[in-house]
Amino acid sequence: QWHMKRYVVDARVDTTLNDEEGQCASTIGDTMVTSEPQKEAEIFLPVHTDPSLISVVLLDEAGTNKGGMGLEVFHPLKTENNSGTWKEISHMGHDVAVIFVGSVLSYLTKGQIFSAAKHRVVNWISSRMDPDGIIPNERRGSRVAATLFVRPNGDALMKSLPSPHLQIEAALEKNPPTFRVWNARVAKNYMKKKKKKRNNKNKD
Repeated sequence: QWHMKRYVVDARVDTTLNDEEGQCASTIGDTMVTSEPQKEAEIFLPVHTDPSLISVVLLDEAGTNKGGMGLEVFHPLKTENNSGTWKEISHMGHDVAVIFVGSVLSYLTKGQIFSAAKHRVVNWISSRMDPDGIIPNERRGSRVAATLFVRPNGDALMKSLPSPHLQIEAALEKNPPTFRVWNARVAKNYMKKKKKKRNNKNKD
């Protein structure tokens, strides 16, 4: 399944809505128009993992370019004082394919071999400024990304992959859900968390 998303940064935007991440944005279809970014409003796409085996991301800029236009990946660290850090992907463009491990592959390997990649999109404008703090005209405006989600058939059973490297509880493998059922369950839980987060912000 292909999915395309376009972000447009424009300080002239007047009609805005506050999304769940606190940014000022108006969304039409798959295009998000975001007003001049502020410190508390830099997240364009919240932290998430993809419901796929793998996801292939292509950013619409010719050739190979440094940076990732705000596409960041979480790198976990096993320390007491730091759970991890966010890092922007190093390169992007038509000649670069960014591949993420999705939550499906993580589920099928119980997270013991492959872990789903947490990622997000943040404001990329500051990283694209010239030394004088000026954003060239060709760098203004939009960021377009096309993502290919590689997923199982809807009726495929979500059974752990056979591997001597996996420690599997037999009881959990007796009635594996289909991908359709599993995906619906994951989506439902995601919406519950999203609603709870929104309610908590409204209370504040």
